[in-house]
Amino acid sequence: MGGFGTWEDLGVKDLLRKARIAARLSQGKVARAEGVEVTPAYISKLETGDSVPSDELCIGLAKILGIDERKLRIKALIEREGPAIRTLIEQEGVDLFGALSPIEEQLIEGFRKLPLEWRKRVINFVTVP
Repeated sequence: MGGFGTWEDLGVKDLLRKARIAARLSQGKVARAEGVEVTPAYISKLETGDSVPSDELCIGLAKILGIDERKLRIKALIEREGPAIRTLIEQEGVDLFGALSPIEEQLIEGFRKLPLEWRKRVINFVTVP
Protein backbone atom coordinates (compact mmCIF):
# COMPACT_ATOMS: atom_id res chain seq x y z
CA MET A 1 0.00 0.00 0.00
CA GLY A 2 2.97 2.30 -0.26
CA GLY A 3 2.26 5.68 -1.76
CA PHE A 4 -1.38 5.76 -0.65
CA GLY A 5 -0.76 7.53 2.65
CA THR A 6 -1.85 6.00 5.90
CA TRP A 7 -5.24 4.46 6.62
CA GLU A 8 -6.01 7.32 8.93
CA ASP A 9 -5.34 9.80 6.12
CA LEU A 10 -7.69 8.26 3.56
CA GLY A 11 -11.44 7.97 3.51
CA VAL A 12 -13.09 4.98 1.86
CA LYS A 13 -13.64 6.87 -1.40
CA ASP A 14 -9.98 7.87 -1.79
CA LEU A 15 -8.72 4.48 -0.70
CA LEU A 16 -10.88 2.64 -3.23
CA ARG A 17 -9.96 4.98 -6.07
CA LYS A 18 -6.23 4.92 -5.35
CA ALA A 19 -6.20 1.14 -4.88
CA ARG A 20 -8.10 0.63 -8.16
CA ILE A 21 -5.74 2.90 -10.08
CA ALA A 22 -2.68 1.24 -8.51
CA ALA A 23 -4.09 -2.15 -9.53
CA ARG A 24 -4.62 -0.78 -13.06
CA LEU A 25 -8.26 -1.80 -13.09
CA SER A 26 -11.17 0.02 -14.69
CA GLN A 27 -14.32 0.72 -12.75
CA GLY A 28 -16.05 -1.78 -15.03
CA LYS A 29 -13.55 -4.54 -14.23
CA VAL A 30 -13.94 -3.94 -10.49
CA ALA A 31 -17.74 -3.82 -10.81
CA ARG A 32 -17.85 -7.21 -12.58
CA ALA A 33 -15.48 -8.96 -10.17
CA GLU A 34 -16.69 -11.96 -8.20
CA GLY A 35 -17.96 -10.81 -4.83
CA VAL A 36 -18.49 -7.25 -6.10
CA GLU A 37 -21.03 -7.59 -8.93
CA VAL A 38 -22.37 -4.03 -9.03
CA THR A 39 -22.57 -1.50 -11.85
CA PRO A 40 -19.62 0.67 -12.89
CA ALA A 41 -21.82 3.65 -11.98
CA TYR A 42 -22.01 2.35 -8.41
CA ILE A 43 -18.21 2.02 -8.25
CA SER A 44 -18.10 5.66 -9.36
CA LYS A 45 -20.50 6.58 -6.53
CA LEU A 46 -18.21 4.82 -4.04
CA GLU A 47 -15.17 6.66 -5.38
CA THR A 48 -16.88 10.06 -5.16
CA GLY A 49 -18.23 9.42 -1.68
CA ASP A 50 -21.88 9.46 -2.77
CA SER A 51 -22.21 5.97 -1.28
CA VAL A 52 -20.35 3.81 1.23
CA PRO A 53 -19.91 0.08 0.59
CA SER A 54 -21.76 -2.47 2.68
CA ASP A 55 -19.79 -4.89 4.81
CA GLU A 56 -20.32 -7.64 2.23
CA LEU A 57 -19.22 -5.42 -0.64
CA CYS A 58 -16.07 -4.43 1.28
CA ILE A 59 -15.04 -8.10 1.31
CA GLY A 60 -15.24 -8.36 -2.49
CA LEU A 61 -13.61 -4.98 -3.08
CA ALA A 62 -10.72 -5.77 -0.74
CA LYS A 63 -10.07 -9.03 -2.56
CA ILE A 64 -9.92 -7.59 -6.08
CA LEU A 65 -8.08 -4.43 -5.03
CA GLY A 66 -5.56 -6.21 -2.81
CA ILE A 67 -6.26 -4.17 0.30
CA ASP A 68 -6.79 -5.25 3.90
CA GLU A 69 -10.39 -6.45 4.25
CA ARG A 70 -10.74 -5.79 7.97
CA LYS A 71 -9.39 -2.26 7.70
CA LEU A 72 -11.69 -1.44 4.77
CA ARG A 73 -14.69 -2.88 6.62
CA ILE A 74 -13.91 -0.81 9.72
CA LYS A 75 -13.39 2.36 7.67
CA ALA A 76 -16.70 1.82 5.88
CA LEU A 77 -18.49 1.04 9.15
CA ILE A 78 -17.21 4.28 10.64
CA GLU A 79 -18.32 6.25 7.58
CA ARG A 80 -21.76 4.58 7.53
CA GLU A 81 -22.40 4.94 11.26
CA GLY A 82 -20.82 8.35 11.64
CA PRO A 83 -17.84 9.63 13.57
CA ALA A 84 -19.50 8.84 16.90
CA ILE A 85 -18.59 5.16 16.59
CA ARG A 86 -14.93 6.13 16.14
CA THR A 87 -15.16 8.12 19.38
CA LEU A 88 -16.84 5.20 21.13
CA ILE A 89 -14.18 2.72 20.04
CA GLU A 90 -11.27 5.07 20.72
CA GLN A 91 -12.56 5.82 24.22
CA GLU A 92 -12.27 2.12 24.94
CA GLY A 93 -8.64 2.14 23.77
CA VAL A 94 -9.18 -0.02 20.70
CA ASP A 95 -6.58 0.20 17.93
CA LEU A 96 -8.89 0.59 14.93
CA PHE A 97 -6.29 -0.50 12.45
CA GLY A 98 -4.59 -3.22 14.43
CA ALA A 99 -5.86 -6.67 15.24
CA LEU A 100 -9.19 -6.74 17.02
CA SER A 101 -9.84 -9.14 19.84
CA PRO A 102 -12.78 -11.53 19.49
CA ILE A 103 -14.70 -9.46 22.06
CA GLU A 104 -14.08 -6.25 20.06
CA GLU A 105 -15.26 -8.00 16.87
CA GLN A 106 -18.43 -9.12 18.67
CA LEU A 107 -19.00 -5.62 20.05
CA ILE A 108 -18.78 -4.05 16.60
CA GLU A 109 -20.94 -6.76 15.01
CA GLY A 110 -23.55 -6.44 17.75
CA PHE A 111 -23.61 -2.65 17.41
CA ARG A 112 -24.14 -2.95 13.64
CA LYS A 113 -27.16 -5.20 14.17
CA LEU A 114 -28.95 -2.75 16.48
CA PRO A 115 -31.79 -0.71 15.00
CA LEU A 116 -30.75 2.85 14.17
CA GLU A 117 -32.66 4.35 17.11
CA TRP A 118 -30.85 2.04 19.56
CA ARG A 119 -27.45 2.81 17.99
CA LYS A 120 -28.15 6.52 18.51
CA ARG A 121 -29.08 5.87 22.14
CA VAL A 122 -25.89 3.89 22.75
CA ILE A 123 -23.76 6.62 21.16
CA ASN A 124 -25.51 9.34 23.16
CA PHE A 125 -25.12 7.38 26.39
CA VAL A 126 -21.41 6.73 25.84
CA THR A 127 -20.41 10.14 24.50
CA VAL A 128 -22.38 12.43 26.82
CA PRO A 129 -20.28 13.27 29.93
